[in-house]
Amino acid sequence: MLLAPHAPGIEACDNDSSLIHEEASAHPVRWNGTLVLQADGREESFAIGPDGCVWNLSRASQNQQDPGQLLPTGLKATSFAASLDAQDRLVVLAAHGQQLCAAVQVQRISDSPAQHWRTTHCSKFSSPVRLGIPLLPTGSSIVRVLCEGEGEQLHVGVLVHCLSSGTIMLFAARWLDSGPVQLKEVEAGGNWRDALVALQRLAA
Repeated sequence: MLLAPHAPGIEACDNDSSLIHEEASAHPVRWNGTLVLQADGREESFAIGPDGCVWNLSRASQNQQDPGQLLPTGLKATSFAASLDAQDRLVVLAAHGQQLCAAVQVQRISDSPAQHWRTTHCSKFSSPVRLGIPLLPTGSSIVRVLCEGEGEQLHVGVLVHCLSSGTIMLFAARWLDSGPVQLKEVEAGGNWRDALVALQRLAA
């Protein structure tokens, strides 16, 4: 496995050496929110790394000996989701604060990971693009990012917790290949379960 050298307490690792920083045991590195997809014959895993950004680990699905490639998406995140668009490209969405951004796969197989370790994003993904969300009430925060369906029926959304009313709002849109989408509020009944049902209904 290839590890980001700028992650706290971690040095680069590969098949020929295993260099773990001496401070790693005193400062364990945490990865959060792992999500796994099957795409183009590869297992695509995503997680929020110790730098607060979404990283992608890609490896051949049928080859357990493949250590894979760990690559940055450039997306800062407290919550994220991923799916496939109509052209079977990976779509990664990430929320940070009240902003929602996306990165889309632009090439099938990355170059050597060594070329991308010290970049904010790699050539496998587009540069992050901000998606439009209506102005949120003061004190509101995005608590979950959603992808429902896939391909032409892919719908994306966010659940927003409104502090003043204590309710959940759903903002969603159909994902378009032509570019960033503008999310609109969807009537969802005021709690997260209703919001998920509403999003699933859109993608049906």
